[in-house]
Amino acid sequence: MVEAGVDFEQDRLVEAAMSAMQAATKLMPTMVRQYIDRKRLTEDVLVKQKIEAEARLEEVEQNQERGKIKSPVDGIVLKRLISNERFLPAGQTLLEIGRLEDLEIEADVLSLDVVSAQVGDPVEIYGPAIGKTAARGTVDRVFPAGFTKISSLGVEQQRVKVIIRIDPEDHRRLVEQGHLGVGYRVRVRIFTDESPNALTVPRSALFRDGDGNWRVYAIRNGRATIQAVEVGLINDELVEIRSGLSEGEQVVLAPESNLTDGARVEVQEKKAQEKNASHTQTSRQAAAQD
Repeated sequence: MVEAGVDFEQDRLVEAAMSAMQAATKLMPTMVRQYIDRKRLTEDVLVKQKIEAEARLEEVEQNQERGKIKSPVDGIVLKRLISNERFLPAGQTLLEIGRLEDLEIEADVLSLDVVSAQVGDPVEIYGPAIGKTAARGTVDRVFPAGFTKISSLGVEQQRVKVIIRIDPEDHRRLVEQGHLGVGYRVRVRIFTDESPNALTVPRSALFRDGDGNWRVYAIRNGRATIQAVEVGLINDELVEIRSGLSEGEQVVLAPESNLTDGARVEVQEKKAQEKNASHTQTSRQAAAQD
């Protein structure tokens, strides 16, 4: 009876185990499907998280790239307008950058003189900023409108801006010598006409009579004689004489107001001398800034 009871219990345990295994076998596909669904859900979440992370990374990189401000041209920094950290509005100027290769001269010429200047006229550029050797240039542009400027003597003057382009060869020489920079002050002489083989006298020898006619004091037989002359081209130093004087005649330089016609004079070195030239050019001169 004891053995029979033991066998019965064992059979019951086996049956229970078999039932459990059968139930587990039935649940296995469902459990596998649930496991796969969980894995797929986790993968989808991870993919979305990766996409979001990549989008945030791209935004950060774009913001970092926008934070790098690149100059539109190669050159040198002339002025730094912002030096400390701050939030700036769009369009705020940070630096002024200049290119010596594009350097040009801006001259303020009297409106009465600029009427004879034309694009392409040769220009002489000189002054302490240029050095001992003057540079060459040409008129590049004449502004169509003038403006009022107060001279150093407090006089109102009408002036016109004239843009001058420096000769490339002289430009390279000046840059190499360090004689050229932004904001340097120079002087220019614009040549508007020329007269080869002209008879000339110093400009200081000329004066006008009561009727506004040009006159000079010619020295003849030891006396100062008023001589009417017809003038041509005029520059800062010389005046072309078209008629009234002959080559080799002497004239009084800068005659004094009390000098009279027929007064006896004595020629002295450095005070009165013969002035002749084989070539002269008329020019207009103006202070300029390059």
